[in-house]
Amino acid sequence: MGGNSSRAHQGICETNVLVHHLKKIDMLITIVGIIGIVVGAFLIIKTEWFLKFFGRIEWAETHLGTSGGTRLFYKLLGIAIIILSFMFMAGIVQLLLGKLFSRGRL
Repeated sequence: MGGNSSRAHQGICETNVLVHHLKKIDMLITIVGIIGIVVGAFLIIKTEWFLKFFGRIEWAETHLGTSGGTRLFYKLLGIAIIILSFMFMAGIVQLLLGKLFSRGRL
C-alpha cells in the first residue's frame, strides 16, 4: 500500500516538473517573439539608419526600384520578421516545421 502511494507521489512530482519546464519554454517563446517584433519595428522605423550603416543592396536596387529599392527591402524585411515573430509566438512556425520534417504522413 505504501508503494502505490509513493508511485503516485512520484508521478505527481514528475508532472509538476514537466509543467514547470513547459511554462519556461512558453516564456522563452514569448520573449523571442517580442524581440523579433522589436527588431522588425526597428527595421521599419530606422530604415535610413540601416541604409547609412550597411549601405545599398544592389539586388534590391535592381529588382525593387530604381531609387529606394534598398529602403523598401529593409521595410519588407521588417514586416516579414514581425509576421514570423507572431507566427512563432502562436506556435504556427513549430507546427509547420514539425509537418515539414516529420517522417510520417502529413
